[in-house]
Amino acid sequence: MKSLKGPFPEIPMMPTGGVSEENLADWFRAGAFAVGAGSNLCPKGLALTGDFDGITEIAQRYISAVQAAKNES
Repeated sequence: MKSLKGPFPEIPMMPTGGVSEENLADWFRAGAFAVGAGSNLCPKGLALTGDFDGITEIAQRYISAVQAAKNES
């Protein structure tokens, strides 16, 4: 993303692959305006077993991590 932001600083970028709770702050520091999360946010095992409380817990942690990352900048 850093390589693309150099020649294209006006283009908003949003990574969607490999985004995790642990690395999403790095994406914001690299210039992302938002991030997209899939299997790390809603693991297949939790979805298949209907563990919506577990998925909600993960989503709440993501929200906290995004808020903290945005407050850094």
